[in-house]
Amino acid sequence: FTPPTSVAESTLALAVGPAPDAERLLQMLQRPIQQSNDPTVSVRIAGLRRMHDLLVRDYGDEARPESLLPSAALATVFEELAKPLFKRFGDPSEQCRELSVK
Repeated sequence: FTPPTSVAESTLALAVGPAPDAERLLQMLQRPIQQSNDPTVSVRIAGLRRMHDLLVRDYGDEARPESLLPSAALATVFEELAKPLFKRFGDPSEQCRELSVK
């Protein structure tokens, strides 16, 4: 195993490598969760997009997004994400509301 040397390689390694376990994923989600509660709309959008990127493999067809995690790990992660995501359902920004549903 050769560690990634750039951000692009790190992102690619995450995209094609094995899914991180729930504990590691929760660590990776801490900043996006905090961003989702920011008063600035653009920061909330960035946090919600990052959450989506970490959790869902999107093939461009919104009808069939696929989780990157096994069901047990997804349930653990969902416990931490439920409140921040449900809070965005009432966001004044339509884009934040849409991203929280994805």
